Amino acid sequence: LNYPINGIFHVKLDMRKNVLNNRIFIISEFLKRIITRRMIQREKLLLQYHQMMVGIHSTVH
Repeated sequence: LNYPINGIFHVKLDMRKNVLNNRIFIISEFLKRIITRRMIQREKLLLQYHQMMVGIHSTVH
């Protein structure tokens, strides 16, 4: 009687560990996505700014 209960208990523990790991993984992936999106937006803004500056300089000259 004791063995199957222990087995089930261990399975439950493993499942809990997996759930925790999955949550951490999902959160980290989510954060990575947000950060990369922000970085891409910043790159675009810098590019636009640079083009604007170049445009202003070219019109001044």
